[in-house]
Order: sequence, then C-alpha cells, then structure tokens
Amino acid sequence: MELTEKTYKPNIAQVGQPVLRQKAKVVEDILAEDCQQLIKQMMSTVEQAGGVGIAAPQIF
Repeated sequence: MELTEKTYKPNIAQVGQPVLRQKAKVVEDILAEDCQQLIKQMMSTVEQAGGVGIAAPQIF
C-alpha cells in the first residue's frame, strides 16, 4: 500500500528524544520516487501539526 498524505501519520520527535542525536543518512538522489514521496509526507506532516518546518530526522 502506498502511503499518501491522508494515510501517513508519523511520530514527530521532540526535544530530548534520542532519535534527534542520531546521524541522518545521506540523500543519494533527491529526485528518486521514494525521496519525493518522503518530501510530500513531510509537507503534509508540517501542515497537520500546525508547524512551520520539520527536519527529516524528526519523523519516524
């Protein structure tokens, strides 16, 4: 099943959570389909959370 903006409900890491201390993976191809899907999901996450921005390591 493909995740869409409507079905994707991520956890958002907050200050102090260990996941924020982990080194992020290098993005090899920002135009790859999976990377573009992640970007769309992140934009949806920000909108749903009423935020102004989010970093990839914050969602898990």
